[in-house]
Amino acid sequence: MVGTGRQLTVALLDAVRSKLSREHKPSDPDVESELQRRLQTSKARSLYGIIPLVVIVVVLFWSRSSHIGLLVWAAIISTNSIAWLRQVKKPINDAWMKWGAFFHITGAFSWGLLPILAMPRDPTDQVAVVAYLSGVIAANTNSSAPIKSMYYRFHMTLTITAIAGFLINSTGVGLWTSLSFLTFCLCYAAAMAEVNHATHREAAEFGVHNGRLAKGLATNKVQLEKANKRLDRQARTDSLTGIANRLGFTEALEKALNDRDNDPTRTVGLVYIDLDGFKVVNDTMGHRVGDLLLVAVARRLSNIADESELVARQGGDELVLLCPNLDDDRGIENLSQRLRSVFAEPFVIDNRQLDVAASCGIAVSDSATNADQLLRQADIAVYKSKVAVNDKVTIFDSEMGRQLAQDIEIEQKLNEALGSNQIKPYFQPIVDLSTGHIVGGEALVRWEHPDGIKTAAAFLDIAARQGLMPAIDQMVVASVSDFCLDTQARLPTPIRLTVNITANQLRRVLDTFTKTSALDGLTIEISQQEGFNSISEAQSLVEQAHSLGAEVLVDDFGLGRSSLAMATQLNVDGYKIDRSFVADIETEAAVAAIASVVELAARRGQVVIAEGVETATQMKLLRELGVETAQGDYYSPAVALDQFDRWLSNNHQFPTSQLTA
Repeated sequence: MVGTGRQLTVALLDAVRSKLSREHKPSDPDVESELQRRLQTSKARSLYGIIPLVVIVVVLFWSRSSHIGLLVWAAIISTNSIAWLRQVKKPINDAWMKWGAFFHITGAFSWGLLPILAMPRDPTDQVAVVAYLSGVIAANTNSSAPIKSMYYRFHMTLTITAIAGFLINSTGVGLWTSLSFLTFCLCYAAAMAEVNHATHREAAEFGVHNGRLAKGLATNKVQLEKANKRLDRQARTDSLTGIANRLGFTEALEKALNDRDNDPTRTVGLVYIDLDGFKVVNDTMGHRVGDLLLVAVARRLSNIADESELVARQGGDELVLLCPNLDDDRGIENLSQRLRSVFAEPFVIDNRQLDVAASCGIAVSDSATNADQLLRQADIAVYKSKVAVNDKVTIFDSEMGRQLAQDIEIEQKLNEALGSNQIKPYFQPIVDLSTGHIVGGEALVRWEHPDGIKTAAAFLDIAARQGLMPAIDQMVVASVSDFCLDTQARLPTPIRLTVNITANQLRRVLDTFTKTSALDGLTIEISQQEGFNSISEAQSLVEQAHSLGAEVLVDDFGLGRSSLAMATQLNVDGYKIDRSFVADIETEAAVAAIASVVELAARRGQVVIAEGVETATQMKLLRELGVETAQGDYYSPAVALDQFDRWLSNNHQFPTSQLTA
């Protein structure tokens, strides 16, 4: 019997010890910290109500039976509560948890001392003590539920102490009623503790996960905003130079013009900058040096720009400077000086000094209604700068504005004109100076505009900007080639029909007409002054033209690179003497130059054509110098194909002996 009792006691103690030590700790440290924080908060709330509650108990029981033990119990409870309240306000850590376990045990023991120190004699009052202690157990069930081990320490200690007190100081109905009620409260509280703990834990996990999610979302939002800003900057920044690109510039320009609309006193300035000779740098020194040069130019422009101004790269070697608020005319003058200073000193690239010039065009918003117009004005000013001899900074003016209006009108109608066959070749006769008969004709592009015939100078530059030159080149060459074949079939003596084209145009033409004899009878005039990268490339194109049945003349002969020395390296069929020599034919220098060309052509069996003949005197002197053929307004400007064909059919003869027009 004694052995059985001992076994039951050991089993009971083991169960109590297991319950006190058992705590299912969350695997997530943040959840455990949240549970501890909840315990700290709930204990702080409950502790503030203990002392008033103890005072009420003391007053009630004192009125029933004065007992000094009530005061001792109240002092113990108050002291423990105050000490626990001070501890509960400290940061949660391992030491806090140890002190919490200690105060839970001492607090429970203090509450359990009530039946020992001040047990009422009346059984009814004893039941009241049981009810009071049951309320304490219930209250602690909620306040200690986040940490189960603390709950069990409190309730096991309180229950054992209270039962001992009732066994010592109560009898009869009060004893058995109290013991039964305490046992029920203990079991009920244990069950509720499990439920409350599970609820607190789920709430803690939910709160932690929500907090992490919110923090993660906030972090992701910040990172996304940073990434968007970075991508936004990249989308508006030129990757090579680090300045704004076309998109960034366009947005800044539109904003500046909108601000101008809201403040009419504001003037928006725009500078278009085109580097002169940049292609030569790329071709001779490599694209790496060209890139470094662009970076250096962008850096200098950024240095002369103030905080409100924007430097941007439009593409290639074209840069722009946006000035959102130019003060007045002095502001434009200051801007011009700043631009000149950028290119006043050479650029040092790879320990090499590069003297770089730039054509700069300035336009202001006073005469522009939108961004496109302002850009166009600056572009026109750049074009004027390119042909300027000294000052390479040009400010757009009203005369350029009138030209712009004409250009816009031409742009709008040019496509339609090409499609409706309004653009076609006209022919200026090439005349035999001895007989006055037509021996050929140069095809010159004309636009049969409703307002009158427009020469090439009025629209070819615009056609090039619109990308229409390939179509125009093909149309002209095809028309002239067909006319050549027709005249060869009808006329007893073949004539020379020529077309004047640039190097790029020649490349396109030769790529288009690839069949042998496709250009039979056609004469192509080429100029060495632009477009050819080398003499060897020019010679290759000449040989390709010969293979297609065309002859080749050197146009503008005597100017620039078209020298006698270079002419001997090209297997051409003749030369066009530039009109400047014809105009100065009464000077010794011009006479010497023309005589040299005639002598060279005679030795090599080549033809010579003089262009720009305006007077009978020029015609007579050319004939005396041995020039056999010429063209110019003295004979006739370019005429329509029908008129030119009638002259050919009628064997028309121009004057050869008059000394006046």
